[in-house]
Amino acid sequence: MILFLDTETRSTIDLSCGVYRCSEAGEVILVGTQWSHGPADHGTLSIEEMTEQRAKQLQCQIDQPECEQVVMHSSEFDTTMLARHGITVPMHKRYCTIGQARRHGLPGALEKLCEIFNVAEDAKKLKDGRALINLFCKPKKDGTFNDARSHPAEWRRFKAYLGNDVTAMREIYYRMPHWNDAIERPIWELDQVLNERGFAVDTQFAQAAVAALSADKEKLDADMVDASLGMVDRGTQRDRLLKHILAFHKVQLPDLTVSTLERRLKDEMLPEEVRELIRIRMESSRTSTSKYSTLLKCVSSDGRLRGAKTYCGASRTGRWAAQKFQSDNMPRPTMPASEVLMGVRAIRCGLHREVGLEPLSKYAAEGVRGTVIAKPGHMLLVSDLANIEGRGTAWLADEEDALEAFRDHDAGLGPDTYRVEYARCFGLADPSGVTGLERQIGKVLKLMMGYGGAVGAFVTGAATYKIDLNEMAEKAWPTLPRGRQLDGLAAYTRAVLDDETFELTEKVYATCWALSRIWRAANPRISELWGDMERAAKWTAVDGTPRLVGKILFDKEGAWLRMRLPSGRFLCYPSPRVLHGDLTFCGVAPYSKRWQRLSTWGGTLVENAAQGLSRDVLAAGLLRAEAAGLNPVLHVHDEIICEVPIGSHTVKELDGCLAHPLAWSTGLPLAAKGFETDRYYKEL
Repeated sequence: MILFLDTETRSTIDLSCGVYRCSEAGEVILVGTQWSHGPADHGTLSIEEMTEQRAKQLQCQIDQPECEQVVMHSSEFDTTMLARHGITVPMHKRYCTIGQARRHGLPGALEKLCEIFNVAEDAKKLKDGRALINLFCKPKKDGTFNDARSHPAEWRRFKAYLGNDVTAMREIYYRMPHWNDAIERPIWELDQVLNERGFAVDTQFAQAAVAALSADKEKLDADMVDASLGMVDRGTQRDRLLKHILAFHKVQLPDLTVSTLERRLKDEMLPEEVRELIRIRMESSRTSTSKYSTLLKCVSSDGRLRGAKTYCGASRTGRWAAQKFQSDNMPRPTMPASEVLMGVRAIRCGLHREVGLEPLSKYAAEGVRGTVIAKPGHMLLVSDLANIEGRGTAWLADEEDALEAFRDHDAGLGPDTYRVEYARCFGLADPSGVTGLERQIGKVLKLMMGYGGAVGAFVTGAATYKIDLNEMAEKAWPTLPRGRQLDGLAAYTRAVLDDETFELTEKVYATCWALSRIWRAANPRISELWGDMERAAKWTAVDGTPRLVGKILFDKEGAWLRMRLPSGRFLCYPSPRVLHGDLTFCGVAPYSKRWQRLSTWGGTLVENAAQGLSRDVLAAGLLRAEAAGLNPVLHVHDEIICEVPIGSHTVKELDGCLAHPLAWSTGLPLAAKGFETDRYYKEL
């Protein structure tokens, strides 16, 4: 039998601090349960106030052998809150419908799922649920709560709201697919363990950073007032600053993005007054206490931050997403790790001015990783998969030259693969002679071109890896074949007509275009894979016939297009249709966050496959690290951070867990390299 369970809770700590922090002052006030023997049987619904007697009854229900599974819509939340009352749901019995939704490409919100699956009106979430939650679950100004005695009519409505939630959850459990449940079960269980385990936080450093940055912001605001003659109050006032620069200095800027400002600062004709305004603006934009403040708000009383990752947060690929402290959105290092860690120590001790940390915002931004530390008597093992997406894309396409370059480098027989990439594209016999700038071009080519990108991908890659496209174009243009130059110039002409030049000059645009075409010619199998994947997905969406494209299988199950990855996991595309020649499906729009029809193409399908594959490799590494007793506490993109007693394990063990060949990955070269530390950082 299955027990469907939901709770309503209250706490004097806001839920925005995360369930683990919130639970420290929280309690369950209502619990709803519903038994089910199968899809046709709705069982008996029970909605009761949480008392000591009810807690014992609920534990008995959970523990009885007939209860095979306890289904909750947010098991992490419900089990954490129930634990406050001594109620334990064994891990092997837990099942989460949010997890079920996300691993099949669906949004997690119960109300949205009810709309998608057309759950009957009487089984949907009540529309006034938010108002009832605010009434009963949030404290009043005096710290007390409303309850059944103070608002009896609303309390009855609140119980009905919970009853509808349980029924709705039960309905969507049966209507949603279960294809990925078995293969994902151990990964989901480990995700719950890791979120509950959390990682140690250097709260002293975080507090010092907030204080230092707040003081620095006040100074920058004062500098902006002086530099703008009182016309702009703060460096973050975008529109006012743009108008001031245009009105007083006759300089028109399209925007105040970092790339635009960095480009204009290289203009020797730019007035010194505008340079100062830009400098203040850039510093003000970087001077943010948000990550440090979030850490301090969400860290538990024992100094650990929990619940930092969202299982299958990326709905298309199944990659994790970060929540609360945004660990996946930390700045890429531009300074050596030793310098960053020196800055961390200086800020922590309040000596940042004495040692001349300028600009403070830069050191604070790059030092945010340093808030993750090992607890006393322990150390951190940190290991990162080497270019797993690039390797995965080449493996999916059987691009043997690229794969061989990876294998040679891993064996110590070949040069850096970014140098190899540049040499392959430009026909150089000896990659070891590739210069530093050429290597950076090779890096952008390898990391950004694999999904069908062209000039736009170069712009993104240049911003990510700090490449000056103007400088690149000046050096690369003379080396380009004349035919490629002409193709690039023609592409620029078309871009001007379409107003899609990315505000690049003719030479820069033409160079980026030409390089993208050179890369495609040097990687023919990857380039062919984009079209092959798109055609297979479209035809399968239309006629339902399964089609194999290399290592990827497309099939159709009911109203779903599925992409079967080499691991056996399915990426899911609900309600596929081919409209006006484009492959479309229903999903959550990345910006509006609405459920709507989206379009895709072959390059994006290859990206989905490569990122899904990369996620599966990381997940296997996490499972292996946990089994080896390495105690993973956090993962960031393709990197795992473990916390172990000093001297008990080595980073080589963690490297081995990540790079271990998998049953389904024959021929995929895997490599990982890590280090040991007491404070998290990232090498330049």
